[in-house]
Amino acid sequence: MYNNTRIICIIPARGGSLGLPGKNSMTIAGKPMIVHSIEKALANRMIDRVVISTDDEGIALVAREAGGDVPFLRTPALALSTTPMVPVVIDTLQRLAAAGDSYDVAVMLQANSPLLAPEDIDRVLLELIDKDLDVVFTVTEASHPPQWSISIGCQGPVFAFMPDDYAAGERRQDLETFYRSTGAVYAVRIPYLLSCPDTARLCLPSPQQRSGAVITDPLTAVDIDTELDFIVAEAIFSRIERGIQ
Repeated sequence: MYNNTRIICIIPARGGSLGLPGKNSMTIAGKPMIVHSIEKALANRMIDRVVISTDDEGIALVAREAGGDVPFLRTPALALSTTPMVPVVIDTLQRLAAAGDSYDVAVMLQANSPLLAPEDIDRVLLELIDKDLDVVFTVTEASHPPQWSISIGCQGPVFAFMPDDYAAGERRQDLETFYRSTGAVYAVRIPYLLSCPDTARLCLPSPQQRSGAVITDPLTAVDIDTELDFIVAEAIFSRIERGIQ
């Protein structure tokens, strides 16, 4: 609890994965991927309860062995590759509330972001609560300037977002800095979420909500969805183990 605010951490981890099957329970840096998020959530002093939302018995077993709480399995209808996160979070909150356990704030950790920095959990929660915002999420600097993005159609390659005569010779350092949402950590005020389920955006800004963003280190923002992502994360963990920053 922080500032009389009850906080629940929900770690969504469905069993299916199109890009990297079984990714949430794959071993990385000596432990199943989801365990990294569970351990960081359990170590956080602001969080009152850590619940894993999964449809998969295998993930549930791994989560429980790591100290996570899996009070129920997610219904198959909420475990599709096309399922948005808002109904998943609301389903978890409503089922807990029906059992007499309610909270003021929910913070979500992505199971496939094992490199997330523990201090970023605190930063997101403090930003949300101290500034009285609706939603706060982590972002990191875009690795490539979006100004230089290209689309390829029947007319060949063209700038995706800029006019055709855009001066692409500009130095990268002179371009405006843009950020991408990492999805690694995001938090929401539960009353807001329950009152605006159709318009709430948990990892993106919206004109209908008071949003905040916490800028994080790109090395902590690897979102493992493909084999390449997994290889990159393994390399970063290896550097950490060798004391290379």
